[in-house]
Amino acid sequence: MKRIAAGVLVVGVAVLTAACGTGRVDSPAEGQPPEPGSAPELVVQLPVEDVERIRKIRASFERWAGSVEDRQAAAVVQAYGNNGAQADCIAAKGMTWAWQGGITGVRVQAFYMQNVFVAPPERFITFDAQINAPAARLEPRLHRTPAEPLASALDECSFTAGGPGRVLGRLSEEQLGNLTYPSIIDDLSFEWEAMLVEATAEFGSPKAVSTCLTQTKITTGPLSSVPAGKAGQGWLTAARKALPTAELIPDLGAPSASMKWDAALATEKQLAILLWECHDDSFGKALGNVEAALPRFETNLAADITAAEEGWNEVREVAGKLGWTPDDPLAGFTE
Repeated sequence: MKRIAAGVLVVGVAVLTAACGTGRVDSPAEGQPPEPGSAPELVVQLPVEDVERIRKIRASFERWAGSVEDRQAAAVVQAYGNNGAQADCIAAKGMTWAWQGGITGVRVQAFYMQNVFVAPPERFITFDAQINAPAARLEPRLHRTPAEPLASALDECSFTAGGPGRVLGRLSEEQLGNLTYPSIIDDLSFEWEAMLVEATAEFGSPKAVSTCLTQTKITTGPLSSVPAGKAGQGWLTAARKALPTAELIPDLGAPSASMKWDAALATEKQLAILLWECHDDSFGKALGNVEAALPRFETNLAADITAAEEGWNEVREVAGKLGWTPDDPLAGFTE
């Protein structure tokens, strides 16, 4: 029996991921489950049945928690909600000011965030950086001093216009918050975590990860010269520090951007494998338990799940009016 995993480190590091695929664009056919959104690649070859279980569990989770694409759509709507009226004001003066410059990165909870026993061996740090790199590249624009007459127009409009623009109309800050983050998600998150705990209770205490990682010795690879730190936090820090700047991070589906990006991938791969090796003996069984628990979760909470789905559908519809598509998270913005 191999080392049994636990959640001390993984709960801290597995904070963003989504499902395999390219994102939900249309509603699923009647009676068919939705396809999950974009996902990081696995760094270990798993049995086909485990890969399918991951896809199924993640798709069930994202129905109500939102996929990467859902959260990016919400970020577009939020940016326009903050700056749309000012952009309209500038446009009325015959100039253009891109409200898209305020689009921020996203955080998407992983379905396994609170339960290490179903944490797949996949890249999570580099995936987080990769989906947020396009928005991070916009940040320098926010600190530039615009040339006249735009600078004067921005000053004037900042005093006379603020908040949502024409697409959203008279929307309060509270209404904007409810639109971009369906409130029912918090309740569903509590129920989902309880379901995961029950489904994986047979595998013992999550705290075993500290012992597992303490006993792990690295003699080769990118992390071989890095002290593990308490519960592997030193390795986690090293993997994050290995990330290059946003300009050197490729978009999803694009080829490698630099040797530094390749090095970051290699560092995280070693970390992801170490984490997974602490629970690979229980992983398949844990996935099976969660899969078996899904029908009851989805039946008991069907109304809440439907409400969350409708919320995300509205987010995507509004974001679409602003130029967003699943393949263009910056709503058509170009430098």
